[in-house]
Amino acid sequence: MYKFSANYIYLGTGEILKYGIIKLNQDGEVTEIVDTKGVLKEEAGMQFYGGVIVPGFVNTHCHLELSHLRGEITKHTHLHGFIKELQSKRKQLSIEEIQKAAQTADKRMRAAGIVAVGDISNDAYTIAIKASSSIKYINFIETFGTNISKAEFLFSEAKKIQKEFTKKNLTAFVVPHAPYSLSKKLFELIKKNSEKENSILSIHNQETASEDDLFAKKKGELFEMFSSWGLDMNYIEHFAESSLKYYAPKMNKKSRTLLIHNTFTKASDIEFAEREFEQLSWAFCPKANLYIENKLPDIPLFREKATNICLGTDSLASNDNLSIVDEMLEIQKAFPQIPFTELLQWATINGAKALGLEQTLGSIEVGKKPGLNLISGFDFTNQTISSASKLSVLI
Repeated sequence: MYKFSANYIYLGTGEILKYGIIKLNQDGEVTEIVDTKGVLKEEAGMQFYGGVIVPGFVNTHCHLELSHLRGEITKHTHLHGFIKELQSKRKQLSIEEIQKAAQTADKRMRAAGIVAVGDISNDAYTIAIKASSSIKYINFIETFGTNISKAEFLFSEAKKIQKEFTKKNLTAFVVPHAPYSLSKKLFELIKKNSEKENSILSIHNQETASEDDLFAKKKGELFEMFSSWGLDMNYIEHFAESSLKYYAPKMNKKSRTLLIHNTFTKASDIEFAEREFEQLSWAFCPKANLYIENKLPDIPLFREKATNICLGTDSLASNDNLSIVDEMLEIQKAFPQIPFTELLQWATINGAKALGLEQTLGSIEVGKKPGLNLISGFDFTNQTISSASKLSVLI
């Protein structure tokens, strides 16, 4: 049996125990939580740490297969510039080199205290890595294509990749990439499949200002880029007030749904989505938002109107590190009014709920196997982390 104690234990549920004791069996399952009422106690075999103990982190949005692009994409070029550069560079290396970079990123995420990842996959390159990883991966097989005549083929290719994942006992769902990259027919196929499989869905949402311009006016940077590629822009069959209001009717409203980035999402969109979707989560990747658009979402607005906020890292193509602690620090720097307790819930239990893992991960509760992280260098006066904080994995 393992026994851990620290100055504070943040359970991930909002509850904090001073000098609490966590007991786990050899499988990492929590068997007992002792509230010492703030009195430091000694027990045989107990390990006490200076700092705070928190549950393992949940990274709800990542692209592991882009790990080889760290430092290769220019910052602050907005989404249209990012897409152009990504398209030209993503497959310049061999599959073996891509896999090696992904393997390193997987190990570093685990060392950064991450126990579960919602990961975007466009191919099967990362299957072997994920099958042997101690991280729990929920895999989103990302699908895109604006040509209606190719929709059936593109969907069937995504289903083939999904099957490759499930052969290795990896959870995988077919999902749309973004509102601007799918035909109506491809959206329909994904929706029908989601209803059949009770899929978790993920979609990049309002990551750039020109996304709303595309659907509201058929103009802007994305429109110009797609037009220059020779795409028939009539795949957008009607105007809408925003991209979210355009694609929401094309989604399965009953499934767990993650809207990713939300950098330019307005109050009216949040209110609309909260009414439309039954199990909705909003995932923020602040460091990637700053890398690409040099802008953060209006996070205080989401605190007011959103039901479930969670965190992601995006990929190493748009980030220098896959660390949930770093994402929390970025938010804290911009919005110091947000308490650490709340940020931690976004990073743990809220992410677990978004990925359907809340029964086993996300909070320190008896019967769960959440993983435990120690944060040293904690600011006890303000009850928060700082740039001097260090993270280590206990179990």
